[in-house]
Amino acid sequence: MTDLGNEQSSLREQRTMDIAAPRAPECMITFAVTGGIFGVGRLAARLDELSESGRIGAWHIGPWVDWRHTAIRIKFDSVEDGKLSERVVRLALQGASSVATPLGATEAIAAQVLE
Repeated sequence: MTDLGNEQSSLREQRTMDIAAPRAPECMITFAVTGGIFGVGRLAARLDELSESGRIGAWHIGPWVDWRHTAIRIKFDSVEDGKLSERVVRLALQGASSVATPLGATEAIAAQVLE
């Protein structure tokens, strides 16, 4: 009977520890979107590339900022993921006006900016 009481006690403590474990703060970033609901696909493709390459964790699409669909909020699992995504997407958009920039080149530029 003592073993069962100890086992239940340790399970209760573990459950409490799981609930109380600190998590990285989530981050909400607003991205400008050219092309409204059709332009958000390009943004999603960039974010998917970052996620699939392991540079960022999961991201979740949020609400549009206005009824004209000029910007959208994206929620990231951490502040670092949000900041990296914002830099990479901004640099990609700046390069898109002249030539489409591959993601690897955009990340290299972002790394130079950070240094």
